Amino acid sequence: MRKAKTIISLMIIMAAIVAITACSGETRVVSTWTMSGALTHNIEANSWLISINRVNGNSRRDVTFTSESIRALHVENTNNGGSVALVITQGEAQRRIDISGNFNEILDISDDFEPGSIRLRLEFESAENVRVSLSW
Repeated sequence: MRKAKTIISLMIIMAAIVAITACSGETRVVSTWTMSGALTHNIEANSWLISINRVNGNSRRDVTFTSESIRALHVENTNNGGSVALVITQGEAQRRIDISGNFNEILDISDDFEPGSIRLRLEFESAENVRVSLSW
């Protein structure tokens, strides 16, 4: 019983840490979610990876795209249950893409968005065994 409380406490602390804004240079990630199981959350200059057992909620990252990288947004996702969506926003422009299940595409978003700051938001609804990888 004590071990279960310790594990639950650690999961709550991890969720709280991730929910707090993580800053590294111009990279800013904000996550608001409930989760269970192991979490991998890697943030690199030109990539973003989230791997988690079960999750509800969202995570967002503001990215500065160049004219080259805006044509080469690689999105890869696998999950066994629930839904996962990528919402791309810049000013008033917004595009929502359902990436649930097995999704592996290179997106050219230059028709809808300009080079510069773009918000990427991952939305999870009862998602299980999730591995999302974005690179640009």
